[in-house]
Amino acid sequence: MTFRAAIDSLDIGKGYLLPETWRQGRTAYGGLTAALTLAAAHQSESAQLPPLRSAQVSFIAPAIEVMTFQPVELRKGKSVVTMNVDCFSGDTLAARSSFVFARDRDSQIHHAFHHQPDVKSPTECPAIPEQGQKLMPDFARHFDIRPAGGSLPLSGAVNPELLAWARHRDADQVHPEVALLGLADCLPPAAFTAYTTPAPISSVNWSLDFIAPVSANGWFLLRSFSRQAGNGYSSQEMEIWDESGNLVSIGRQLVAIF
Repeated sequence: MTFRAAIDSLDIGKGYLLPETWRQGRTAYGGLTAALTLAAAHQSESAQLPPLRSAQVSFIAPAIEVMTFQPVELRKGKSVVTMNVDCFSGDTLAARSSFVFARDRDSQIHHAFHHQPDVKSPTECPAIPEQGQKLMPDFARHFDIRPAGGSLPLSGAVNPELLAWARHRDADQVHPEVALLGLADCLPPAAFTAYTTPAPISSVNWSLDFIAPVSANGWFLLRSFSRQAGNGYSSQEMEIWDESGNLVSIGRQLVAIF
């Protein structure tokens, strides 16, 4: 099932059966879970929402049974709407997302201290070869991923950084913010580059700030860097740039490593 079909099949009044090709080990791919909670917010009574500014997602338990979504509006002000969306797997709380939606307003200050990594364009970066794609989880095949620098997974890297262009294979007519949230976690955790043999690794929580308008489709440059790893966890920084060189989102993620 394509990403568009996976999102279009969501009805918050009914249970949601996870498509088999969107599994990540024993649970749902985290990016799809996050995207579904955002889509559920858009289906709620607060459907006319301002642009998304911040998303915080906690992955609490495996999403392995029929999923249900419960959006709750916490507060609606003149500029800002704050919502929680709980995702249940059967009777178990599997994920909780907190979203802040906010309209633009005048600011006295404007600054930006960030620079896009120096990489080739997505069309100049080679696609992952077929042999490499066979090693990828099923959900990753829904994306066109082209490594653009950094280190390779399972390479024993000293520099635990992943850098790749990525785009949906089918997200036409999906809300741009939902599509980006679904794409943003398609790379493995950056700590995976420091491994030399496969081992379990999973997201615990994820925070993203959206700092520029999101285009409907196309290529995005994803960067993640494991800032600290030890005692069973890795804390990584994340950036998302669009093809025009605009920084669209910055975030952090706590990852359980084994």
